[in-house]
Amino acid sequence: MSFLGTSNTKLALVIGINYTGKNGELRGCINDTQKIINTLKTRCGYKDSQIILLTDDTEKKPTKNNMLNAIDEFVDRSHKESCKELWFSYSGHGSYTINNGDDNEQDNKDEALVPLDYETAGLITDDVLNSKLVKRLPKDAKLFALIDACHSGTSLDLPYIYRIANGLECHGNEQDILDVCKISGCRDNQTSADAFINKNFQGALTFTFIKTLDDFRYNMTPKQIIEKMKNFLKQNGYSQIPTLALSKKHILDEMLMGEDKSFNPNINIYLEGDTWCKDETSWNLFDLQKNKLLFNENRRFFMENEKINYKFDLDNGTYLLIFNDTYGDGGVQGNIKYLKSGKILNNFIFNSGSRRAIEFKVNKMFDLDTSLCKKEINLEIKCDYYGSQESRWNISDKLGRNVFETDKIFKSPNEIQKINEKLAPGEYHIKLRDVYGDGGIIGTIFQNSKIILDFRWTNLDWTTENGYNKSYSFIVL
Repeated sequence: MSFLGTSNTKLALVIGINYTGKNGELRGCINDTQKIINTLKTRCGYKDSQIILLTDDTEKKPTKNNMLNAIDEFVDRSHKESCKELWFSYSGHGSYTINNGDDNEQDNKDEALVPLDYETAGLITDDVLNSKLVKRLPKDAKLFALIDACHSGTSLDLPYIYRIANGLECHGNEQDILDVCKISGCRDNQTSADAFINKNFQGALTFTFIKTLDDFRYNMTPKQIIEKMKNFLKQNGYSQIPTLALSKKHILDEMLMGEDKSFNPNINIYLEGDTWCKDETSWNLFDLQKNKLLFNENRRFFMENEKINYKFDLDNGTYLLIFNDTYGDGGVQGNIKYLKSGKILNNFIFNSGSRRAIEFKVNKMFDLDTSLCKKEINLEIKCDYYGSQESRWNISDKLGRNVFETDKIFKSPNEIQKINEKLAPGEYHIKLRDVYGDGGIIGTIFQNSKIILDFRWTNLDWTTENGYNKSYSFIVL
């Protein structure tokens, strides 16, 4: 299920504060709320009755007490009305306070929203938003949040932060909460622009977000939209860098919008494009039983080296995944698998030619959920000083199917990766790669705190021993 544009019951809380007549008055935040509401109604199917609005101009002003009461109403209604698609947005000033050291804030600051009466009532910190909003919403719902404010990068206290330069960063443990995707105006140490665009004052982030939705034809992942937003802001002279925060790491490459799955999808198609995929490559699905394409227009890539997961609910039968490449050198690899069992239907590499059709067959009888019998294992994998430049690894089952869709790589010298994974009982192999040929990885794998594999693959002389590839087997009981 997508975050936006689904057929599920919806609810939105939209807040915009211009601070009219006060120091630091803004001019675009109420305009932001109007643009957001128009997008929610025209593109996402919201009704007026499903939108809670607070601005300087509404009967209830966005004071601290009213904002907290609105959050309570938002949470209560989401449960009573069984809402699955949730929206929260704030346009206004952002600030921060020094925290007491009991959370995961790396800058020792709590980011905060600034109510209309902040001078007397104070701020609303990210800790409060996390406890009163995020943790209280229905766990089977999805929340999208847009925070167009200064110092807002971690404003909901979510554990995963995606930075384009560094990739996905972990700032805490995953919690047993709903799926949350939040885009904020800038990093915690930056300011967010109140801009004059198209003869109107409006937040630069809100304008860029809505424009990017339109550019993607309302069909994109969180990773796609944040990268395109960053490029647009930079190209138009804004120094702020928008930040993407997630409650769970898998959300990064899931569909943000354009995939209404009120039903249960059974097939996942993972695609990984090359450097030129956004300029050359498109794809579609062909249903041989119905003799028709699933999409009226071919899907395309929007970024270099793009990675994306598409989920489908496909009937039993035979399908073709069709690629077209205008340059004639291919440029896509990936796999097709059942969602419940994880069984791979096809691993493919399209690296030459102008056209390629990947055939696969769907039989829902074979898609049995094996998660109940899977066992948790814990991995501690460490690279040597040069590992970030040379080494990578993966795990495969006895049929040679990879556990991780892409190899695990190291981002820093002597990095230690600690990973928890659930695997069905059976034999597995950890596959190690080193481009220099001297190895460079050590590790331990545990099950129920017992070591099931301990290995050291380092300091090899490639002239006498293969230090490029190594495989160690282990058994999950």
